[in-house]
Amino acid sequence: MAKWLTISDVQNLLHVPESTIQRWVRQGNLPCTERSGKYYFNRETLLSWAEAKEIHVEKKDLSRKKPSRIEKHNWHELKEAMQMGGLHRLKGNYEWDELYRYVSKLIPYGETIQNQVFEQLVQREELSSTALGHGLAVPHPRIPMKLELQDSLVLSVFLEHPINLKAPDQKPVFFLFLLLSREAREHLQFLSQIAKVFNVPSMPSFLSQSPSQEQLLEQFHQILAQ
Repeated sequence: MAKWLTISDVQNLLHVPESTIQRWVRQGNLPCTERSGKYYFNRETLLSWAEAKEIHVEKKDLSRKKPSRIEKHNWHELKEAMQMGGLHRLKGNYEWDELYRYVSKLIPYGETIQNQVFEQLVQREELSSTALGHGLAVPHPRIPMKLELQDSLVLSVFLEHPINLKAPDQKPVFFLFLLLSREAREHLQFLSQIAKVFNVPSMPSFLSQSPSQEQLLEQFHQILAQ
């Protein structure tokens, strides 16, 4: 997965004030992606852009720190996917296929990818339910490699009106984790990590309180650190 940088990271690399970065973004001069009101910058794109603009970059700031226990278990990859996918709160009543059509349109990769995702989500759900029980579900394509994604995404989706996805405990689903991976290894890794978090008994209660993106990320961090 590509490395995504925050505005603070870009400040440290380019040694320019945040106001300058914000101005470049507003003017459309600095490539970035906006998620939940925050800007993220692809590291390789940023380096190419800086080179073209003849802006000095502190290469030493690009070196990775010694990985923590969580990083060794690739928590940072899931975290980046969650940040890029964003958190969404959907109102209205949906049939499950209508819901997947709507959720697919939240993916920031254009109509072709959105349609491919929708078709694969429907195929996967018709094969067997992706609901886990306790109101939680992890819809995902059956074969992740068929999607030509630039980066993996995990969309966190709260439903105002829970939906029946034929869960093992028959409870309607109020929270979805839409999982879109570029490769099988990452797909299985994410599923394993999400399963570990969702198996914590207090997790359904935590999610029922409709936490923010920051609170959700912190909860994952604490659980996966154990």
